[in-house]
Amino acid sequence: MHAEQIGASVACLPEMNLAEAVDHLLGLGVGAVEILGFENSRHSQGLLPGLWFHSAPQDRLERLRGQLARATHVSIHAPFMNHPLICTDPEIAAVARQRARESIDACAFLGGTVCVVHITPKPGFAWDDCRGEAREALRELAHYSAERNVRVGVETGFPPSVREFCDFIHFLDHAHLGCTLDIGHLRSAMDPRLLGTPEAAGVYNANLDAICRDLGDRLFSLHLHNVRASDWRDHRGLESGLIDVPRLFGNLREIGFGGPAVLELEEPDVQPALLRSLACARQAVDTLR
Repeated sequence: MHAEQIGASVACLPEMNLAEAVDHLLGLGVGAVEILGFENSRHSQGLLPGLWFHSAPQDRLERLRGQLARATHVSIHAPFMNHPLICTDPEIAAVARQRARESIDACAFLGGTVCVVHITPKPGFAWDDCRGEAREALRELAHYSAERNVRVGVETGFPPSVREFCDFIHFLDHAHLGCTLDIGHLRSAMDPRLLGTPEAAGVYNANLDAICRDLGDRLFSLHLHNVRASDWRDHRGLESGLIDVPRLFGNLREIGFGGPAVLELEEPDVQPALLRSLACARQAVDTLR
């Protein structure tokens, strides 16, 4: 792990436009920036900066590329809300896959290396019933991304168990398909009975250990935030919560992780939270030396 791998998603800066958010992050000296490939979405702190690549004017894309030339790592988060890659309606799935391809194209144009996607379940279907369809959709994207020298990172969260998720990444069996480890999304793998217990942090960090060991070089990128111990609310500041950040970074060093590690925060004190979390991540990198 190196300091230039640490950065943030523009989602950390709600209520800014995309150009302002990118400039602000780069002004903080981050090495990695993640761009949202969609607009008109929000989290609890406000509207999120992003860009629909299919309708963006070429001159705007060129200006964004000029801004991002200062970053060491660039990644794109493809649309996922209202854009399921597998769906009971094939026309909706086709649009979602087209938006993912457009995000891959933008990633290549902007000098990026990883495009992040989500897999979500089809309502009413067991995972075993749609795993093959998910593999087909993702391998199609991977073939497309390989021609553009971009890798596709499937974000953790579904399937929820660590074992099933790791098995799925191996099942995909494509050099350009791997994992975007969102370290806060492993809360979905936790037994609800552990909430508020002294054992919860140990189990959570053991799950992170396991996914790092199992996937190794199939980890393409990271989303960084913490999980509040009292209610398991994620996207909290990195400096406190269930997750042992130095332990995680030690695991990443052991497996030779070289991709971007970007903050994804949703704290009310937007700017101070970002600064605290950047300091926490940088300190964890420094302790590895």
